[in-house]
Amino acid sequence: MIPYVDRDLIRSFFQAFLTITAFVLVGYFVSVVLDQYRFMFTGSKFWWVLYYFLITIPRQASYIIPVGTAVSILWVYTVKARNNELLAYLVGGVSPLRLARPLLIVSAVLAVACYMTIEFLANPGDRIANVVERVKIQEKGQDVISTEKNVFKKGQGNRFYNIKSYSSVAQTMDQPTIIDMGEKWNLPSWRVDADRAEFRDDKWYFKNATFRRFNEAGAVTQYDHFDKDVTAKELGIELEEELGKYLRERFRANEMGFMELVNYIGLFREQGQSTAKLQTQLYFNFVIPLGAFVLAVLMCGHILRPSSAGVVVSFGGGLVLLAIYYIIIVMVRQLSLYGMFPPLVSAVVPNLFFLAFGLYLLHRDRALV
Repeated sequence: MIPYVDRDLIRSFFQAFLTITAFVLVGYFVSVVLDQYRFMFTGSKFWWVLYYFLITIPRQASYIIPVGTAVSILWVYTVKARNNELLAYLVGGVSPLRLARPLLIVSAVLAVACYMTIEFLANPGDRIANVVERVKIQEKGQDVISTEKNVFKKGQGNRFYNIKSYSSVAQTMDQPTIIDMGEKWNLPSWRVDADRAEFRDDKWYFKNATFRRFNEAGAVTQYDHFDKDVTAKELGIELEEELGKYLRERFRANEMGFMELVNYIGLFREQGQSTAKLQTQLYFNFVIPLGAFVLAVLMCGHILRPSSAGVVVSFGGGLVLLAIYYIIIVMVRQLSLYGMFPPLVSAVVPNLFFLAFGLYLLHRDRALV
C-alpha cells in the first residue's frame, strides 16, 4: 500500500506534468502551422502538415520530459510549502530525502521512458518527418540539392558508402568507396574503390575500379583492378535498389540510434575520420534522459528547504538552477562537437556535478535561513 503522502505527491506531480506537456505541444503545433502556413491550405497538404506534427511529437517529448519533470517538482513542492505542508512534515521529523523519494522514483522511470522515446520513436520519426516536409509539404522534389559533398551513408546490411561528391541530377559519384563490414563489424569483408561511378542504362558503371576481398584476419584474399568501365555485377556486388535516391538523403547523426552510431564510429575510425560529432551524439542521447533524474535531484534538494526568502523566490531560484544546468550542458556539447572537449567527459562531468550538488542540498542542514 502506497502511503498517502506519496500518492498525493505523485498525483500532484502528474497533474502539473501533463499540464506542462499539453501547453508545450499546443505551442509547438502553432509553431508548425506558422512555419508551414504557405503550404498547408493547398490541396491535401493540411493533412500532411498534421501528420508531420504527429510524427515529430516523440522528439518534442524527449525535450519536454526532463524540463517538465524539473518544473513539475518545483511546482508541487512550492504549493505544498505555501500551504505549510512541507514545514509540518519537516517539523514532524520527516526527512527531505523521504519527501523527495516518490518523485525521484517517478523521475527515474521518466528518464528511462525518455531514452526509449529517443531510441525507438524520435530518431525514426525524424527521418520520416524530413521526407514528409521536403517532398509532401514543400514539394522540393528529388533535385532540391543537386550535389552533395563528402557523402557518408550506411547501406543495406553492414555496407557503407564514402563518396567525395554525389550529383543527384547527373547521378554520378566522384571517388566512391564502398565497404562491407561483414557480420562481425570488426574487419571489412570486401571493398570497392573507383575514380568515378555513373548511372546509365539502369546500371551503375565504375571507372578505374579496384575490388578487394578480405578474410577473417583482415588479409586480402582477392584483388582485381579494372581499367575499363565495369558494372556492379561485374565487380561481384549487388547495390541497393534506387541507390541514387538513397544517397541523396543527408547524413544526420541526430537521427541515429545507439547501435547505428556505434557502427558508424567504428567505421569512421577505420577510415581515419573524426568521430567527435558521432561520439557526442551517442553520449548525449543518454544525457538528455539522464537530465530528468539529475534535475529531479537538484530541484528536490533546492525546494525542500524552508527559506525566509519565501516560496515564490525559492521557485524562481529553482528556475535559475534549471537555466544554469542547460546553459552548461549546451556549452560543453558545442565544445565537444568541435573536438575541443572529450565527448565522454563533456557528457558525464556536468551531470555528476549537478547530481552531487543536488544530493548535498538534500542532506545539508535544514535550519530556516
